Amino acid sequence: MNRAIIFITGFTQDLGVRTGLEMLWEKVHEIYATPRCCVPPPYRWKHRPKHIASFIRRNIDLEGRIDVICYSYGGGVWFPKFNDEIRGTRQLHTVNLIDPVPRFRPLNWLGMKVPVYDVKAAHAHYQTRDVPRSPRCKFIRCGDHVEHLMDPAVGHSDIDNHEKVHKSVLESLRNG
Repeated sequence: MNRAIIFITGFTQDLGVRTGLEMLWEKVHEIYATPRCCVPPPYRWKHRPKHIASFIRRNIDLEGRIDVICYSYGGGVWFPKFNDEIRGTRQLHTVNLIDPVPRFRPLNWLGMKVPVYDVKAAHAHYQTRDVPRSPRCKFIRCGDHVEHLMDPAVGHSDIDNHEKVHKSVLESLRNG
């Protein structure tokens, strides 16, 4: 395979209600899923990053494209571990973090940021209406990085279903 597009859900996104991230995954799956492009269903934020990194190393061409879309705990807890796990073996092409929230929220008050490094194109989508909310990202050795601040009407529970976020993610996967 020459491409993998990985989705990681947030904390409460398995409560039986269809989520915005799942709707976005469905759009991406329809456009990109082929025998050469792996677009598996979204993984939970607690899924072991080591297993996904191992799958990628075994099945995606060395020069293959790897895109990652994460929401909430998926971006703040899972993604930094995955970034550590895959670093040095594969280049992440496009990463979209949707209001990434680290697990230990009290540390947010100390200015803790979600680390994003060695990525060709990084997009971070934030909201400021309610909590939990992202403490923002720290971009290290990234090519392009864009930070999108949503309007005040958008809160944490609806940002993954927001039209602007879906449009931005689809555009980054197309142009990234």
